[in-house]
Amino acid sequence: MQSDMKRQITTLILIALTLLTWAQKPVEVVDAVLKKMQAGGITTNYTLSVTEKGKPTPQIFRGKMTMLGSKYLIEADGMKIGFNGKTQWAYAADDNEVTLSEPTQEEISQMNPIALVKAYKQACKIIFSMTEKDQNFHVLEFYPKDKFADLKCLTIYVNKTSNVPARLTMTTNSGSRTEMKLAGVKTSQKIDAQIFEFKETAFPNAEINDLR
Repeated sequence: MQSDMKRQITTLILIALTLLTWAQKPVEVVDAVLKKMQAGGITTNYTLSVTEKGKPTPQIFRGKMTMLGSKYLIEADGMKIGFNGKTQWAYAADDNEVTLSEPTQEEISQMNPIALVKAYKQACKIIFSMTEKDQNFHVLEFYPKDKFADLKCLTIYVNKTSNVPARLTMTTNSGSRTEMKLAGVKTSQKIDAQIFEFKETAFPNAEINDLR
């Protein structure tokens, strides 16, 4: 008798949790993510996988990312990319060259996950995935409102407890697939904004390619 009652209670709890999950709108999850990720600085390790059309073997990149609002610093083997809110600088160790530019909003979104989510929140219809379910993650799918957009679908896996994204997967109508996995994410960090600035003294022998 007691075991039957325990099963009934467990079933009711699971149903309640399911209803609470579906009662929350997808855009509310996105708002919670943005609130969490914009509450201070962020540091995270990342693994980026890029698969191009006709090339079954993906390119893999690993490194560390630091973000503060729209600012970012991306570090990987032989590469550093920084953005201070206006100017982006990119250092390539193989060429010993630094390229300075003023990126477009689209280019910023490609580098900064926060900017990406903000941009697609406005440009896309957002739904909970009907095919992928995970008890630990909200699985959100973004579909562009513009039928001529190259984006096919952006899928974001958001930790239900922390509201921190763990994985972002983007497919395009041109056949490419990009996946970014985040690990060791730390939010609400105090970060000196000076790390996003380009300092020529840090690369004394590098060639400067100024495209601004």
